[in-house]
Amino acid sequence: MKALPLMIATAACQSAPVPDESIAACSVTVRFGSYAMGIDTAAAARIEALLAENRDSRKVSREGGGREGEYALCVSAADAAGAARLVTAITALLPERPRGPISVEGAGRKVEAPAP
Repeated sequence: MKALPLMIATAACQSAPVPDESIAACSVTVRFGSYAMGIDTAAAARIEALLAENRDSRKVSREGGGREGEYALCVSAADAAGAARLVTAITALLPERPRGPISVEGAGRKVEAPAP
């Protein structure tokens, strides 16, 4: 009889999706997608250069890497105000029509280029 509750608990754990904690823990997340022709490398380079120089950016890590170069940047900011400034600065660099979709999420905002 004791095996039944354990089996139910095991099945529930196996079927539950595992959240990507590394992305969930980011102050700001920037995702570069592709429309089957690669990401917008020029926009990605501008954003990465901004993050390397910006004092609100404490740590930047690169997550993933799809077949066409898709990836996400996980940015840690010192505080909520820094995260908000980063979202604003990154959003200003987004092209109106990027080669692939780019999204910026953080500080309670989500910005997508091209706009949906």
